[in-house]
Amino acid sequence: MEHFGVFVPSYLAVSRHGIYYFRWPMRAASMERRSSSVKISLQTRDPKEALRLSRALSYLTQQLFQDCTERGMTFEEIRRLLTTHFSERLEQHKLTIAKSGRISHLDRSAYENTLVFATEAVQDGTSLFPGGNDDDFVARFIERYGLTLQPGTNTHTTLHTELKRAHRDYCSSVLAYDSSLDSYQFENKIDDARSVDKTAAVPPYTSLQKLIDRYTQDSNLGVQWTPKTQHEKADHFALLIELLTANVIRPAILTP
Repeated sequence: MEHFGVFVPSYLAVSRHGIYYFRWPMRAASMERRSSSVKISLQTRDPKEALRLSRALSYLTQQLFQDCTERGMTFEEIRRLLTTHFSERLEQHKLTIAKSGRISHLDRSAYENTLVFATEAVQDGTSLFPGGNDDDFVARFIERYGLTLQPGTNTHTTLHTELKRAHRDYCSSVLAYDSSLDSYQFENKIDDARSVDKTAAVPPYTSLQKLIDRYTQDSNLGVQWTPKTQHEKADHFALLIELLTANVIRPAILTP
């Protein structure tokens, strides 16, 4: 690519406004499915200045990626990634069961066999797949998440081993979840409901007369009622008690 007689490398891009950008492609989309390239504005329309800046950025970027490759991933980062990956797969599996029903006998046998193979692979250091190797399996996982792990490094070997363990436990979780659907639990639900009812707080009991007395006392604190009003209120409350207790053995109001 040439612009104004100056060679422009592939990691330079020009916007429709003539502004140069530094663009660095990523190996693969990351876990969060972000953009596959990093784009930084160089804030210049001068091709020579853009070329100078892009060369410096290119060198720094290469050094950064080289450092990441040499460092690899920590053990905690590997476990966190595997946990996230297989947790998402398990949740998808549960959603499929909720929609379409339980796994077939054939699929269950396949999970059981894979669980046996994975357990042996972890214990003996053999391949996860009988008669083959795990290179393609590990390579697909690395490519999916855009990891910078090179075969033969300690980090790559650790990922290989932990991938076996995670796959083993994933198969075990799928089988355990499917088996949990063999029966229904009713007794525990009823017992829990009864337990909640027994432990529920019972509102305190307050008689209607006590409530009236409290209301009258509070109203008189500020001398809001005249003697005439007090007499009228007393008649009203007496009538209220008579009406409410006509067909009720014990009148009561539950305080909130």
